[in-house]
Amino acid sequence: QLRDAGMPAEQAHTMLITRALSDGLSAGEASQTISSAFAHPAREPLGGGHAAASNHRPSARPSHPQAADKPRPQPIPVPPPVEGGFTKVLETCFKPEEHVSIAPATEDEDGGIIPKRGVSLSVRDWLKKVQQKGGIERCFSTPLGLFIRVNTMNPGGTRNEDVTSFRHVLVEFDRDDKGQPIPKEDQYGAIVASGLPVSAVIDSANKSLHAWVRVDAPDAAEYRRRVDIVWDWFGGLFLDRQNKNPSRLSRCPDGFRTVDGEKRQQRLLAVNLGAAGWSEWEVSNAPDGLPKIIPGN
Repeated sequence: QLRDAGMPAEQAHTMLITRALSDGLSAGEASQTISSAFAHPAREPLGGGHAAASNHRPSARPSHPQAADKPRPQPIPVPPPVEGGFTKVLETCFKPEEHVSIAPATEDEDGGIIPKRGVSLSVRDWLKKVQQKGGIERCFSTPLGLFIRVNTMNPGGTRNEDVTSFRHVLVEFDRDDKGQPIPKEDQYGAIVASGLPVSAVIDSANKSLHAWVRVDAPDAAEYRRRVDIVWDWFGGLFLDRQNKNPSRLSRCPDGFRTVDGEKRQQRLLAVNLGAAGWSEWEVSNAPDGLPKIIPGN
């Protein structure tokens, strides 16, 4: 309602954070809630009321907010890595019998980093292999990093046609419209503020965070529709459009890569953020993402 009355997001944060803390919420929870509300265009005031900043309101709103309607999300400190990240990702994002593809990286003729075809095993078999070897990083000999496909695949499959569940879309952004790096705290803040169901957030060990947004589409057509909604939601943050395909590779947690001569580890940062599922998120965020205004007595 502060948003609808024309109050700037920064002023609302200042007004509400202290009260939220006194009520037992964390700063992150409070900031997420406030940023999520201000990520949507203002509604008409209830019963023809007045707005503090302006009486003008658009007569019609798009189903999902545009980039111009959103303030920059508040940064949130990146959480410490989750121990046993690879195992945690498998157990959180997939079922024991599903096949997951892991691909080591190699160099192309121009020195660019590209993933190989990869190895596809069931989650159950990957867990056994990792236990025997002492970690996923010991299963492959490469200094250039490991990749994991965000959706389950047919055994040996690498193409979109080989995807067996349209469960996740990869969200990644690390540069703004001027080409300047976006700090990881800002990236994490935007992911949290979206309220989207995020199965996993992985630190790529370089410039970006990888968020696996759970869309749970029943087929390829519905997957494309839900992916477009996610892209609209993050409008203005310059998501990597190559990540729209369902067989997309993400950085694999616990794998190592070399950046500027330094050996770094890709780490899992968080699991199960935001809404409980896609349906819950989409219903609550269409058309304007907030509950109906309840008039006071």
